[in-house]
Amino acid sequence: MMGAVVLLGTQDTGRVRMREIEVGIRIDAHEGLWFFGTEEINDLLRHGGRVLAIEPGGAIMRRIGEDAGNVQLTLSGFALKVKIDVPEHRGQDGRTD
Repeated sequence: MMGAVVLLGTQDTGRVRMREIEVGIRIDAHEGLWFFGTEEINDLLRHGGRVLAIEPGGAIMRRIGEDAGNVQLTLSGFALKVKIDVPEHRGQDGRTD
């Protein structure tokens, strides 16, 4: 899942982009655990990103049935929002990536 990109400002190395990435886990009785967002965050950290904040996301619910108009849901995971800044690097021609 791709997060939003918001322009924050400038630094000596160029412009800084703030990314908001949803990260979490899904739980399925048949497929087991499935993590999402962690690879994207780790990649950004390897390229100079810095975590600015971790905020609540929400519960991931799955509909398992309906009885007399009442919807039955089960908790199947959760998500958090990670805000991370990523400096844009300047190439030899002066352009930003």
